[in-house]
Amino acid sequence: RGDRGDAVGASTRVERAAADAFAARADACVCVNAWVELGESGAPAVLMRFGSPRLDFPDDVTRVTAVVTEQLYAATGVLLERTEDGAAALPFPLPAGIDAEALVERIQALAEAESVVAIMEKGSDDRSIFTGPDFTNKYHTGMRPIDCPREMINRGSCTSSSPTPGGHAAAVQTARALWEIPVGDEAEGALMGDVADRIVASLGGGGDDVRAVVCPSGTDAETIPLLRAVLTSRRLRRQALGEAAAQVLPFDSAELRGSVTSVVAAAGEVGSGTTNAARGEYFSTLSPMGGGVSKDEALPEMERLADCHAVECLGRQPGTATGEHSAAWADAEVDAAARAALEADEHAVVVVHVVAGSKTGMCTPSESVAEGLVADYGAERVVCVLDACQVRHGEALMPRWLAAYGCSLVTSSKFFAGPSFGGAVLLSDDFAERIEADLAAEPGSARVAVADAVQSYFTRHELGDA
Repeated sequence: RGDRGDAVGASTRVERAAADAFAARADACVCVNAWVELGESGAPAVLMRFGSPRLDFPDDVTRVTAVVTEQLYAATGVLLERTEDGAAALPFPLPAGIDAEALVERIQALAEAESVVAIMEKGSDDRSIFTGPDFTNKYHTGMRPIDCPREMINRGSCTSSSPTPGGHAAAVQTARALWEIPVGDEAEGALMGDVADRIVASLGGGGDDVRAVVCPSGTDAETIPLLRAVLTSRRLRRQALGEAAAQVLPFDSAELRGSVTSVVAAAGEVGSGTTNAARGEYFSTLSPMGGGVSKDEALPEMERLADCHAVECLGRQPGTATGEHSAAWADAEVDAAARAALEADEHAVVVVHVVAGSKTGMCTPSESVAEGLVADYGAERVVCVLDACQVRHGEALMPRWLAAYGCSLVTSSKFFAGPSFGGAVLLSDDFAERIEADLAAEPGSARVAVADAVQSYFTRHELGDA
């Protein structure tokens, strides 16, 4: 009996040493927290939680741990036992035929992939609420990659897509770089800048005179051209008053508040929240920065900066048998709406949307509408925005438009079949520098109001130092 007891003790020590070594290797992984505990029988088990830096809540860790536990069993047959506090326990000794080092690598890969999925689900609006066993949104897409068989084509959509394996792999690569950066470090902005630079290189013609602002969605991107219009209209009012007279007035006085009208073309065939966003309102009940907001309510401080309106122009002529698209009719509708706003107030600025492919493929209005309005009222008072959110156009269009008018909206989730609702604004340097100059000319109180107005969608990492 004594010999048998010594053998059992030696066996336990070996198992404990193996568990300690496994836990040390696992705990060194970015997405694994591991430690050893002894059961009532004295047998060791490695307890683990799976997640990553930058996850927001403990529930995220619980979710990632549960998913990885299921995926690991499906892939290897190794069953992790769930504890009452949500950890995953791996009893020792390991099952026969299981290599410890290979198992750690598999756990890390699964934890890393699911952590990135959880992070990608954050920072948007109610279109990116993912529920159910497959974690899908109301468009039945999710952030997990869809791996189509070789004989099938993974088509994009006109609204929301699940990422491809290649897209998810790129997200993992970016997340790894982010995890190495301490929160608040300047390198965060550099990483976002690298993402923006690659967007410019891919879509903006690759020139040095174009920049990109990354956005939670194409709808949020409307904030940038709206801001340009608001600041321009305010400058025109200050110039009419005279700087000396303007300086003694509160920034939100009637004499200084801007007047902006956004003309939304192809209404009903662009983003459902476009009109709200174009007039400076919340278009969802959730904010990308977190927390509930009131849909249709003006962004904070926006009403103090300017009166913002939006006019919806249809792309299809009402009353026709099939609702066909009439280019001449649609052009006239957009042109009339813009001219009415410009004639009503000599300091008003209009934002004219030219849609390069709606959800059903319409391109409206014609570029000649933008050309005519700029010729008659000047580029100061007519902000021409290319709505290229579907990205279903020739590669030469966007660089040409940026050179002529300075602003284009894009998303990754339509033709490119990227993750849901990722967006960006491409700006010419002239367009961006005009925003920066007008903002710098405003009093400090107005600059604070601008920051409050855009803080639901942007941080310094997206906008840069300016």
